[in-house]
Amino acid sequence: GEYEPSVAYIIVTVETATNNINVVSDVEVQVDQIKNLNATLDYGKGLFYESTNSSIVTVDSRGNIKGIKTGEANITITYKGTEKYDPASKNVTVRVVKVPTNIGVANSLAWIIGQNDTIDAALNPQKAGSVTFKSNDESIVVVDQTTGEIVAVGVGKTTIDVSYGGSEKFEASNKTVEVSVYSSYIPTSIEVNESIELHVDDAVDIGAILNPENAGELTYVSSDENVVVVNQTTGKITGVKVGKANITINFAGNNAYLPSNATVLVTVSLVPTTIE
Repeated sequence: GEYEPSVAYIIVTVETATNNINVVSDVEVQVDQIKNLNATLDYGKGLFYESTNSSIVTVDSRGNIKGIKTGEANITITYKGTEKYDPASKNVTVRVVKVPTNIGVANSLAWIIGQNDTIDAALNPQKAGSVTFKSNDESIVVVDQTTGEIVAVGVGKTTIDVSYGGSEKFEASNKTVEVSVYSSYIPTSIEVNESIELHVDDAVDIGAILNPENAGELTYVSSDENVVVVNQTTGKITGVKVGKANITINFAGNNAYLPSNATVLVTVSLVPTTIE
């Protein structure tokens, strides 16, 4: 023939593919808290986990980490690879922190000279331990360090520190209570916004605070329940129809505290709508 036969060769190189580990680079966990790293591969499964310091954080075969004590350690995540996919590894930095705490106690308290009382303070979480009390002027108020029982011994103003010292697991916290001691009836005041706006059927807490907070309880009355209704004891208001009404907040007073009152103007409007 006119042409000679020929042969061509094609060399094909088959390489393994990349299989990425998808996971966050750092995580924060509290002491005794368990959290999953939620690590995944692009393709398939087969991740292995190891902690660089199991005295700080441990990890199981499913990627669940647990904070042991405060500090920082790495979790190394590895994929051994297959005939199809390359091996891969990723490090996750884990910071173990203490569990936060807070103390629930009144911001201000007042007594008449000679009065005995107990400061109501609650540590949250309760299982963290107990709080201690310290008067910053024992010529005005003496307080029992562990029970919070007080004796008002002199007229004046001071503060009482309510504290929790913390532990290996829980953060320390503290709160300062403003204290006033009077020779006779104690004045009161009510803190609240002068006006509130809400829509029909909206329900909100009016947010009134009686000072001092240990004086007693507040009551609430609406000037027009056709516009806004209010729970007499909790202060929760609900818009009924478009309009304006006043909420009167009263403290009746008692044998130690003088009465006080406040008024809040509530404006109720229709719920806005949009057309898309």
